[in-house]
Amino acid sequence: MKNYRYFIFAALLTASVSCTGSLDNGPGAPIEFRAGIETRAFLNSDDINVAGTELCIWGYEDAAAFISGADASYDAAKGWVMDESFHWTDGKSYAFFSYLTKDKDGHTGPAVSMSGRTLTVPSRTFDFLSTDNDFDFCYSDVVYRPAGEADHSVVNLHLKHLYTAIGFSAHNYTESGIVIKEVSLVGLKNTKAATIDFADAGTEVTYGDAASSWTDGSRKLNSTDITIARDGEFANIIGTASNTPQYYMFRPQTSGELTATGWSDSNTEPTGGAYLKVV
Repeated sequence: MKNYRYFIFAALLTASVSCTGSLDNGPGAPIEFRAGIETRAFLNSDDINVAGTELCIWGYEDAAAFISGADASYDAAKGWVMDESFHWTDGKSYAFFSYLTKDKDGHTGPAVSMSGRTLTVPSRTFDFLSTDNDFDFCYSDVVYRPAGEADHSVVNLHLKHLYTAIGFSAHNYTESGIVIKEVSLVGLKNTKAATIDFADAGTEVTYGDAASSWTDGSRKLNSTDITIARDGEFANIIGTASNTPQYYMFRPQTSGELTATGWSDSNTEPTGGAYLKVV
């Protein structure tokens, strides 16, 4: 007779860090860019300022686009460089924003589209151990420079994660070895589109309607039994068996989607919401 256990989820929060620049160029000087990313860098990867990383940069001068999706790549000696240079003009207002198109490992982003200053990110289906799960889509807040300030300092693009990262591991707190037969993810919706509005007043993300591509809304995570030999050891449920946590991209969940209903303890299967089913 199988002995099931059920575990509910808690929401994941992120904090931000910033990078700063103080170089002040005069009017007519080229516009320079720096980039930083909040919390951890990329999914299982390095910082954004690594050779091979690419951004798409947009710039508006007095509300008219003058940098229309220019490709920028990171060079260890030169920083962020573009094929074409753009220059400051006194008496003009400026707005800049960007999004990631390629990481250092060669993973590329989805086929997005821009209308005005609204970026549409197509619906994406997340499934663990899929190569489509590797790209950590990041976007920046708008950097706004009012006309009266004549601020020609380096433009710092602070990037955020559009999606969240999730990993599953088990820790053995018993004196003997344990064997996990099955871990199933139930109730999480894994398909969703998004739009990003790059407004001067602040960047706003809107996620589309969510759905699940999994049969009966359930996804078994492990293909073989998971053995944890002794107390103090842990193992990844998916990914490598090493002691290094393995993370995978997933669409953000609202608190309402995560809240399990009809759940009282780990012996009771919820009647709704999202949870892990373990045997």
